[in-house]
Amino acid sequence: MRRLTAQTGVNYIQVLLVIVTAGIIGALVVPFLLNQGMEELQEFARERAERLALAQEEYYATHGVFTMERDSLLTVLPDSSYFLDPTTDTEFMIGTANAGQDYSISSTGDFYLLVVTEDRLDKLQEARQAWHQYQQDLIEQSRRRRP
Repeated sequence: MRRLTAQTGVNYIQVLLVIVTAGIIGALVVPFLLNQGMEELQEFARERAERLALAQEEYYATHGVFTMERDSLLTVLPDSSYFLDPTTDTEFMIGTANAGQDYSISSTGDFYLLVVTEDRLDKLQEARQAWHQYQQDLIEQSRRRRP
C-alpha cells in the first residue's frame, strides 16, 4: 500500500493564482494613482489661473481696463511662474474683449481651463468700484493742488 505523504512547496496553480491576483490589483490601483497626480496638477493650474484673474482685477483697479499684455500684468504679479500652466508647461492664453472691459484666461492641451470675467462678477464689481474710487482720489488730489 502506498502512503500519502504531505508535500511541501508551491505548485504551479498557486503561483499562477498569485500572479493573476497581483495583475488585477495592479490594473485597478495604477490608473487611480496616476489620476490622483493629474488631479493635483489640474487643481494647481486652477489656482494659478485664479491668481492671474486676481492680477487682472488689480490691474483694472488702477488702469480702468483689463490687459492681455504679460508685461503689464507683471507689474501687479511679479512672479512669472503664475503664467505657466503646470499641466502642459505652456503659458496660459490671456485675452481681452469689449474694449478691455472683459478678460479670459485659458489653457491648452487635454485639460482645458477657462476663467472669464463672468465667472468672477463679484470680484469684477469690486475692481470697478476700486477704479472709480481711484479716479475720484486723483480728481480730489488735483483739486487740492490748485490754489
